[in-house]
Amino acid sequence: MVALAVVVALIVSGGGGGGKKEQAAGEVLLENAASTGPDPFTASVASPVPTISAAPPTFPPAPIPTEAGAAAPLRVANGGTVGLYGGTQDNTQCDPAQMTRYLGENPPKAAAWVDAVNVDTSLRWSGGNSVTTAQIPEYLAQLTPVLLRADTRVTNNGFSNSTFTSRQTILQTGSAVLVDTYGVPRARCACGNPLSPPKPAAGKVTYKGTQWPGFSPTTVVVVSQSVTVINQFTLVNIYTGTTYPQPPGYRPGTPTPTGTSETRTETVTVTPGQTVPPPPPRAATPTATPTTTLTVTPTAPTTQPPAPSTSATTQSVPPPDQLTVPPTIQLGTGDIQVTLLFTGDSDMDLHVVDPSGQEIYFRNRTSSSGGRLDRDEIPGCGAAPATHAENVFWPQGGSPSGAYSAFVVNYAACPDKPPATYQLTVKVGGRVVSETTGSLPQTRGAKSTPVNFTK
Repeated sequence: MVALAVVVALIVSGGGGGGKKEQAAGEVLLENAASTGPDPFTASVASPVPTISAAPPTFPPAPIPTEAGAAAPLRVANGGTVGLYGGTQDNTQCDPAQMTRYLGENPPKAAAWVDAVNVDTSLRWSGGNSVTTAQIPEYLAQLTPVLLRADTRVTNNGFSNSTFTSRQTILQTGSAVLVDTYGVPRARCACGNPLSPPKPAAGKVTYKGTQWPGFSPTTVVVVSQSVTVINQFTLVNIYTGTTYPQPPGYRPGTPTPTGTSETRTETVTVTPGQTVPPPPPRAATPTATPTTTLTVTPTAPTTQPPAPSTSATTQSVPPPDQLTVPPTIQLGTGDIQVTLLFTGDSDMDLHVVDPSGQEIYFRNRTSSSGGRLDRDEIPGCGAAPATHAENVFWPQGGSPSGAYSAFVVNYAACPDKPPATYQLTVKVGGRVVSETTGSLPQTRGAKSTPVNFTK
């Protein structure tokens, strides 16, 4: 009991001072899983909230109340607890790469974002106990997208008036979050806000916001930091209730292993004065060898690669060899499927325009016509060689008739590298109607000639 009380004390005091104070004493904000909430740092990078069929987990309450005037003691769950978090086994619930982009495009927000992260004295990651703006991509890449399986109490740090705000918040079950290698929620996908452990309310607890069906203060969970680094999470499939293993840092669109994982035992006792070491640097993920084959119908390409740049730093390169989708990558298919494959380390982006003129790409992942970008890769300059994929599709029976176009943009070029080569494949009704290979100069925003097709 004493050990658990120490855990609770560490949890609720882990965050230091906050930014601008707007929350009334004792106020706790209720945030629906689908809501962006106040003061978002970014647009949502979360997929639509799924319907959870699996039964919720149960955790014992703490033996002592942790807040004055609280309706019930807070329940404590260790970050390494089997089944604490859920997923869909296709990892599409959150896109931390897009969160990285949003912050990279807005330096003032990025600066406030790391300020909010660094207030938490319990922060541990491979880079140490703090994060710089330059480390945001690396830091976010080490976080794991999961779905909350219980209403969870956190400190939610938003952005307002050029600084960060701190609100005591309860996130609804089903919310998509990014957790660190100690199992602690570190970012909310619906708004890009950094999360940190909760702090005790300053007065009598009152709840602000609309209570969702099933909400009860008696079922709210506080996540405690695992003493040991979590090398493999055990998540619950929210549809079937079965467990499966997921290594830290999996990205959206990357399939997760199937089956039931082994149960892990985590130490939950923390002694006073104990220091939790940061995890060791993660080794590079091995590159999977492509083994699948794209079926190509011999048709004339609808476009030609863009003309070589006349810049002295750009050289003409031959089209790439036939690229295939790595077996570890699952892409959406249907009436229409447009797939971009590339092997360089430039950030190549796929754009598809539907008959109504709506453009689907990383900043607008879906269209009202039913199209969806289900995979977006950002290799990063200097990344190990690999086949990267981006994919836009309309499900079977869900695409409108009319004229479409697709093109490629070199969003983040890598200077002093050869032109970035790519392969763009268009399928209509499951049949390849165009397969184009080309190259783009290492110039930010370089754009290919559009591929036009109809359905």
